[in-house]
Amino acid sequence: MKVSKSFVTRRSVLYRQPVAAFQGLGTPVGLFITSDDMLYIVDGRTGLRIANTRDGSIVERIEGLFNPHAVTVDKQGAIYVAEIDGTNVKKFVKK
Repeated sequence: MKVSKSFVTRRSVLYRQPVAAFQGLGTPVGLFITSDDMLYIVDGRTGLRIANTRDGSIVERIEGLFNPHAVTVDKQGAIYVAEIDGTNVKKFVKK
C-alpha cells in the first residue's frame, strides 16, 4: 500500500510499534486512561480489566457485567461501565 506523504507525520513514525500487549482479552470494545497511567479496558466477553500502562500488568478485574461496551472514571476514582444488553450504567467505587 502506498501512503501519501501528506498522511505521514512525525507522530505516526514515533508510535509505529506497540510498547505493551494486554493478554487474555476476548472482545475489547472500549478503554479509558487516567492521569495516573491506569488503563481501563472494557471487554464484551471478560468484563473490565484495569491495567498499569507502564508495565502492562493487569492489576484488577471486574467480572459479571452484561455485555459492557463503554467505561469512564471520574476524578474521585469511581468507575462507570455501560452495558449494552442490560441497558444499565453501573458505578463501582473502592471500599
